[in-house]
Amino acid sequence: MKTFRCCILLIIMAFCFVACDFQIGVSHFLFIYKAKADYSNQIFIFVDSTRSHIYRRPKKDEVKEYLKPIKLRDNYFMADEVVNRNGWEPTFFCECVPTSLTTDHADALDTLTDEQLLDLVVDFEPYLEFYSTNRLKSIKKMSNVDKCNKIIKDGKLSKYMKQKKISSTQGCHTCPNCMEVK
Repeated sequence: MKTFRCCILLIIMAFCFVACDFQIGVSHFLFIYKAKADYSNQIFIFVDSTRSHIYRRPKKDEVKEYLKPIKLRDNYFMADEVVNRNGWEPTFFCECVPTSLTTDHADALDTLTDEQLLDLVVDFEPYLEFYSTNRLKSIKKMSNVDKCNKIIKDGKLSKYMKQKKISSTQGCHTCPNCMEVK
């Protein structure tokens, strides 16, 4: 009888695991954002909320490894968690800002001071919309560019991804608690 109960419990757990899209140890995220302009070739810096201090600037070697986000329709872009080699940190998207330096000018990073780099920021609020997900089913579906463009066209991004609030007055809403599965 005890073996029977254990088998039933295992079957129920397996069903929940598959049906609920339950994931243990998921660390992959997919991000889709709409920007005011195409900043996909720009070098980003990670600034504080006062916009007077740089928390992180990329090293020129990181920029050389840069992978561009995928351009989608209507000025949307798709990036995954590894597309941050130009200084863009998707987990802290609202504090990462594009500079006028392009990835072709990465060598200049070694010669510029933080103050000079701050002067090169082209937009302190570059995002109009920002979505993220760590759900494997959504990542698989959204990674297909044609399907993703159709979802954008149909206005259904929030069905598959969690939309982040963008507010310059309230700070960044990207703490780990905001990254939960929708």
